[in-house]
Amino acid sequence: MKKLSVSVLVIVCVMVFSLSTSAVDLTAKSYGMGGANTGLADDATAILYNPAGLSDSGFLGLQIDFGLGASDMSKIDQLREDMEYLSENFDASNADSIDEIFNSFPIVDVNGQMFAGGNFSQFGVGLNIDNEFKTEKVSADVINANNTTNTSGILSISREVETGFDQILGFAYGINLKTLNTNYIGITIDKGDDAEQTTVNASGSGIGIDAGLMANLTERIKVGANFKNLLAPAYDLEGEKETRTYDPNTDSWSTSTNSNYTKEYTPEKSIRVGGSVDIPVVNARVLGDIESFTSSGKTVVHLGAEKNLMFNGLSLRGGMYSPSDDDPTYTMGLGFNLAAFHFDVAVGSNDGFNDNLNGVMSMNFQF
Repeated sequence: MKKLSVSVLVIVCVMVFSLSTSAVDLTAKSYGMGGANTGLADDATAILYNPAGLSDSGFLGLQIDFGLGASDMSKIDQLREDMEYLSENFDASNADSIDEIFNSFPIVDVNGQMFAGGNFSQFGVGLNIDNEFKTEKVSADVINANNTTNTSGILSISREVETGFDQILGFAYGINLKTLNTNYIGITIDKGDDAEQTTVNASGSGIGIDAGLMANLTERIKVGANFKNLLAPAYDLEGEKETRTYDPNTDSWSTSTNSNYTKEYTPEKSIRVGGSVDIPVVNARVLGDIESFTSSGKTVVHLGAEKNLMFNGLSLRGGMYSPSDDDPTYTMGLGFNLAAFHFDVAVGSNDGFNDNLNGVMSMNFQF
């Protein structure tokens, strides 16, 4: 029997499905409102959305978020089974079986995030971990599986300034200074005549700067802008590339080459502008953001609303976000507020909460 060792890939799958944590750079409160928050950002999550918002975030705040988003939850079990088969029971002589797996190999995209941060007055610190796992069928004989983890350590500062315009009640700017670290695992499996498995494991680090602006136009209306990775030079991912081939003489897979691997990685840059309006008559708030990614050209519109009930002890949220290259995703969320403690949950889907599903949970202390 010819076994194809893809244990690294199996470990990646287990890691992603067991430990990954929310849709990228989204917190539960904002995700429940379609991801809109740039024109609000009035707590420790300003570190992610708009550092200028730290000026309006209170004296002390702590925030932690966990969540998970998958393009098709129905395929995860199949993916696990296929990976286990390829790792432990792959028999190249059983062509029908391996062909069947390659023909039906699940194509999924799983995004995860964990954020932990806090602010002290106009200063903030945070740790943000983004994870993306995706599979791709290149051809009938070749499949890819890639896992990319980006970890950022963030130091934020915000300052209020006088504008000289009576029409503007308040104006602030903020910046994030970030350390960036990227870990990449990529595996390609080719079941053709010269069966081959290639594994890449590489990492690299760099620095980045975000910038944000926030203006209180009235007591009820705020507008903001955030420039993510305004300065973030590309950096190299360096590591090792291992190629394994099948040797028919020994009926086994062997490591044929080990070589150094280098790939340039460029952090994604984006610009967000947004606003929020408080409606005191109904104790509600509406928000909207427009986000543009400079390298891909993709644009995402975020819209949301929040209604407070029970003397602000309960918050009901709803919203949507619509990428220019995908179907709209509709979201809903709940917030439970007890004095300085806040607990938020949110879910979203672009197919009626069938297979596509995102979920986020967060806890926040604000004084």
